[in-house]
Amino acid sequence: MPAAQAFFGPTAAAIHGMPVPNRALEGPIHVSTGARGPFPRARGIIGHRRPPSRRVANAGRLSLRASTPIGTWVELVGFVSHVDLVAAGDFLVTGRGLFDRSAPLATLEQLRAAVDERAGRRGNHELRAALADVRQGSISPKETELRLAMIAAGLPEPELNHRVEKPDGSTLAVIDLAYRRAKVGVEYEGAHHFTVDGVRSDIHRYELLADAGWLIVRVTNDDLTQRRAETMERIAQRLRSRDAL
Repeated sequence: MPAAQAFFGPTAAAIHGMPVPNRALEGPIHVSTGARGPFPRARGIIGHRRPPSRRVANAGRLSLRASTPIGTWVELVGFVSHVDLVAAGDFLVTGRGLFDRSAPLATLEQLRAAVDERAGRRGNHELRAALADVRQGSISPKETELRLAMIAAGLPEPELNHRVEKPDGSTLAVIDLAYRRAKVGVEYEGAHHFTVDGVRSDIHRYELLADAGWLIVRVTNDDLTQRRAETMERIAQRLRSRDAL
């Protein structure tokens, strides 16, 4: 790869560890070049011309040259859906997990500045719409999808990964999406919840939450994809039962 070139868009996102759907990673890889660099032309490569202001950096375990995380997020527009673009933004401003001590890859202000910088360009409306939905605290794409589905259904916006404390101040549980005052929580149940250890841990945790007065709605991928309206109504019913809707 010539020095002026760098991995771009979905390919750069994979290098940075950003959550992007598999369909965006299938097929050719994406490579950009600077304003004066040789345009990428090779089998299995889609070439892009990089704006002069767009920086690149070495990224990932192999220190591959790619667009910066913020630049990569901007480049994803047109390749992924609104929900996926929001999930990627959530990842950038939150980090890899609740207990990851490394700094997030971006701030909301930096994403906003990147969008403002390309005002008037194609795809900027989609970027602004996604930016309006980006939140710090969401730690998985499915949590992002569930939150957006709840808001689209007219439910109040929940707190993200709310920490419930025991009387001694230690952590009883962390709830994915929570209505703290009503003590209604919504948990997305990914694959790890269905392992033997995951089931055992969940039984104990949900019993403790029930003892603490919490009502929990447990949501699976099928609930999101096949029973979305029914699932949103179930959450609404729990909120109504606590006079919170």
